[in-house]
Amino acid sequence: KLRVDGEGANADAQDNDVVGNILFSGYDDGTPSTQDYGSIVTSVADATSGQEAGKMEFQVAEYDGTVTTGLKLDGDTNANGEVDVTIAAGAASTTTVAGDLAITGDITSVGDDVSVGDNILLTSASGVIQFTGTAGGGGEGVQYKDAGGGNRYGLIFPGSDVVALGNRASNGTVE
Repeated sequence: KLRVDGEGANADAQDNDVVGNILFSGYDDGTPSTQDYGSIVTSVADATSGQEAGKMEFQVAEYDGTVTTGLKLDGDTNANGEVDVTIAAGAASTTTVAGDLAITGDITSVGDDVSVGDNILLTSASGVIQFTGTAGGGGEGVQYKDAGGGNRYGLIFPGSDVVALGNRASNGTVE
């Protein structure tokens, strides 16, 4: 049991109170000077009696020595039995999963491109791929790489309620 700030005191907690902090410090190769390399911080997400929720952050020093949260576990403050997880910091961060990734819910947001190394398999009885860009006419479609490495449309959505199949030969002729 780790307690800080008010050990043994019987006082009402407030949201965002830090209730535990483990700091990992060492020296850099300069003078040398002290450097914080990581920490584990636990705080109060919601102090409301009967609805208590906590937040735990795993932090590590990044490029300039700033200690930044890379993994955050956040007890849900409005629903029982839920813990939200945030992984990585910054859009350029890389999150690597070794082995399989099993998702039991929905993928609700993807920043930009998704690259799949092998096949995409739809295993549900109602498996659907849906394009919801600009409702046609905005360049939506399914592309493939031709023999020269160029992207070509095989399935095109050129306008509202229009679907076309295409195969453009190397001479530019649509077949």
